[in-house]
Amino acid sequence: MNPKLRTKVGEGIGVELFIQFPEVQSNKFTYLSDDEASGQTAISVTSGLGFAVSEYGYMGMVGAEKSEIVLLHSSTSPTASAITLAAATSFAHSRGDRFTFIPYNQIVIEKSTDGGSSYSSLTTVSLRVDSLETFYADTSGSSTDYYRVKFYNETDATSSDWSDGIIATGFVHNSVGAVKKRALEQTGNEIGGIITHEFLNDSLWECRRKIDRSLKRWSFRTAFDTDIGNIAEGAYSVSVPSTLRNPDSPQNILGLRIGNSGRQISYIDKGLFNRWYEGVPHTTVATQPAVGATTLVITTTRDLGSSGSIVIGSNTITYTAKTNSTNTLSGIPASGDGSIDDTHAVGVDVWQNASFGEPTTYTIFEDTIRFNIPFDSTYEGYNLYMDFYRTLPDYNSDADVLDEPDADLIVSYLKHKIKERKEKEKYDITKDSAFAEYTQSLSLMISKERISQTTEFVPDIGHLVGAE
Repeated sequence: MNPKLRTKVGEGIGVELFIQFPEVQSNKFTYLSDDEASGQTAISVTSGLGFAVSEYGYMGMVGAEKSEIVLLHSSTSPTASAITLAAATSFAHSRGDRFTFIPYNQIVIEKSTDGGSSYSSLTTVSLRVDSLETFYADTSGSSTDYYRVKFYNETDATSSDWSDGIIATGFVHNSVGAVKKRALEQTGNEIGGIITHEFLNDSLWECRRKIDRSLKRWSFRTAFDTDIGNIAEGAYSVSVPSTLRNPDSPQNILGLRIGNSGRQISYIDKGLFNRWYEGVPHTTVATQPAVGATTLVITTTRDLGSSGSIVIGSNTITYTAKTNSTNTLSGIPASGDGSIDDTHAVGVDVWQNASFGEPTTYTIFEDTIRFNIPFDSTYEGYNLYMDFYRTLPDYNSDADVLDEPDADLIVSYLKHKIKERKEKEKYDITKDSAFAEYTQSLSLMISKERISQTTEFVPDIGHLVGAE
């Protein structure tokens, strides 16, 4: 339940802030079972058993006059027919009015005068339920100030996450909030009734998914020189970026290399990859050992020889026996050659019969990139860089900026959805100029798209010229 904030420089002095009422459609609720006069400390309901002491709830509908937030009594539990309040109600309410749980009753506002780098407390205001937005005017604010807000529970001191910081002049033109605002203004509508922020958000996401699916790869979703992890000696795998499109496939990976000057590492399928590790048992540390420990617990000992040596990073460890039931290696020297010389972390790779070096190929599965040989000490601490196509970026605030190059296209789609929702059975998509604008803009965007990145075959001819 992150707050959504919009701002604008005031018509008089200062900055105006508008905080949207939180989404409560899925919150628990009940109904008043009798008319209630103002000044009541107990209300009759169809069922109060879903509520608890010291919770907040509101009576009425969001945006309706005389709706109010109330606090439930701190010790008298709600019953099947009644809810006891901590203070008397301010307004009369009718039978059938809705009583809805809400986790917060206040809004904390912070302000930044250094471009959003640091914030300090400005004020705390009551959350208004009789309006779709809570208004606050910062009379000393300037156009360069930034603001952020969070919902707050005055009773138990819990709070929501902060909203994104927003400059006083308001949303940039291609932000979520600006796109929704333009769609509303151009159709002569405002938030209320069947046109809600939730509906606009859902419609905006629907549009973005349609755009995303209309072309396999969009150039504006290319990520270059992304650091996906640091190399450790003896490691052979790294998790793919969370934003990689199709994380179990190489089809959206444009390049993978060690350091910015490293040569490209090529893809091979899982079958070819497996050949590189024939006769090379691999497992991981299961229990972190102490330096000089004479036993080592690993994830599995079953593939290892009954005695011999293993390698963890630069540490070669010898053992004389293994116990498969406990996955324990024993007979490890307490010091000197073959001893445990480092406190190896849980999950670190353990090898037997492996040769470390510079990987030349990789495969990808289970959201993980795996290299054909483990890295040797030469590459300890190096960055792994990847060029790839990103997934559809997420957003959680009206201040978030959309990555699509044509925000007006999304405005047109929202206008179409608003008309469709309001006109219902009278709506004719073939006569909707907004939908025509959307389809024309999308076709134009596709036609202008130029995928400049290609996959090339670069032969490794070092062995032909005597180079390593």
